[in-house]
Amino acid sequence: MESLKTFFQKGFQEEMFVSRQEQEKAVKMRYFFVSLAVYTFCVVVLAVFATLLWAPDIFGAKVEYLSYSELQKMLKDLPPSSKRIVAVSKYILPTVVNVTTFKREQGSFGFGGFEFFHRPRIYRSSGSGFILDKEGHIATNHHVVGGAQDVYITFLNKKTVKARVVGADPETDIALLRIENPHTLAILRRRGILQVAQLGNSSDLHVGEYVLAVGNPFALDHSVSLGIVSAKGRSNMGVIRAQDAYENFIQTDAAINPGNSGGPLVRVATGRVVGMNTAILSKSGGFQGIGLAIPIDMAKKVIAQLRKNGKVQRAYLGISIVNLTPEMAQELGLDIEQGVRITEVIPDGPADLAGLRPNDVIVAVDGKPVENVSQLRTLVALNTIGSKIHLTVRRGKEKLEVEVLLDSKENILRRLYQNVDLGVELRPLSEEEVQQYGAEGLLITKVRKNSLAAANHLREGWLILGVNGRRTTTIREFQKAIAPIKRGKRVLLHILTEYGVQYTLQIP
Repeated sequence: MESLKTFFQKGFQEEMFVSRQEQEKAVKMRYFFVSLAVYTFCVVVLAVFATLLWAPDIFGAKVEYLSYSELQKMLKDLPPSSKRIVAVSKYILPTVVNVTTFKREQGSFGFGGFEFFHRPRIYRSSGSGFILDKEGHIATNHHVVGGAQDVYITFLNKKTVKARVVGADPETDIALLRIENPHTLAILRRRGILQVAQLGNSSDLHVGEYVLAVGNPFALDHSVSLGIVSAKGRSNMGVIRAQDAYENFIQTDAAINPGNSGGPLVRVATGRVVGMNTAILSKSGGFQGIGLAIPIDMAKKVIAQLRKNGKVQRAYLGISIVNLTPEMAQELGLDIEQGVRITEVIPDGPADLAGLRPNDVIVAVDGKPVENVSQLRTLVALNTIGSKIHLTVRRGKEKLEVEVLLDSKENILRRLYQNVDLGVELRPLSEEEVQQYGAEGLLITKVRKNSLAAANHLREGWLILGVNGRRTTTIREFQKAIAPIKRGKRVLLHILTEYGVQYTLQIP
């Protein structure tokens, strides 16, 4: 019995000894694998950092950059010759990027009332842009990036990175981009790839000066073409596809083609950007000697608002205007040939509060001569809300200097809505007219001048079908429906024109 007990104790001790050895072996193996993993991780991290710091082509091919200070030194000693053009081109090319956009549209087909969806279509387009600062902001045209889901920019050294649209202004066709990834931005900055384009002034640009149009025509990246300034202040060209377009272009014969849009127009004398290549006038679709660029003075004001607000908030005078004709000048007893005649002044608007009247003629804004309506609209709209401008006005034989405090269109109309009614005379339709129009509603029989209706372009003969989605067939229903306007709220008028076209008008 004693020997059996001794046998079992000895066996148990041997088993405990073997188990302890296995545990120690397992612990050592775990330490080994953990150490190996940590070592491998450290090697990978060091390799990545070493590659980023020393590999010459990790962020694109190596490019020799020329700073603006170096360019200035070179230009002092260079005559206006091909060597000067070479120097300016070498400086400006790294500041220009190729902008590539992708738009996705869901394709579909159907029959018998059923609609089927298939793989979305992807549309690719390209344009140009130029670098504004070390924070990764890039200027381009709105029509280059409008509606795009993805935007990529490619530098001179072929490196491509993603960007996002900070803001866009369709009325001037200007957009602002920014490099999306802060880590990417930091590396680009450290590698010296973010070369900033120096912005000049377009106000002192002269017709006949040499300029360079830089961009990516037909996807031929970083191309330079030489020309002169052919004209300034080109307006009413119809190239900006927006309802309230502001056009004040520089005309140049430097070759601009599809893909150049958004690239810089550069003054050869200084190497500074004086415009943004935007459009061409052509019957064939290719360049025919007339290129148009947005003046950089205009672009700078728009970009500043896009950077701050993501959109442009425009200032207004609160007037209706027409171009002054020789017949008008003679009728008003004026000895001038150019200017803008005021036809209506909105009550309590900036112009009204400054003392302007119908038949006053505006001849200058802040000392800049005004030749036409387009020029006046642009000069006023580029100012910020709440700023002051000085107008030179002719009232008969008097010459007046008037200071005007600008306001937004929304505020001007809101005050108008609070002080007066809609400004229309209405009547219900007869049975015969209901058959004629094919609808029920209230017929506009008169629109008063300087009224809310006139400000929103309502016309006699139009039919108001309803307000805020509800049909209105009586004057009482209509007055009740538009009552929120006096409290500063918006309403929707459903209109039927004399041509049978229906649309919805928002007031204010």
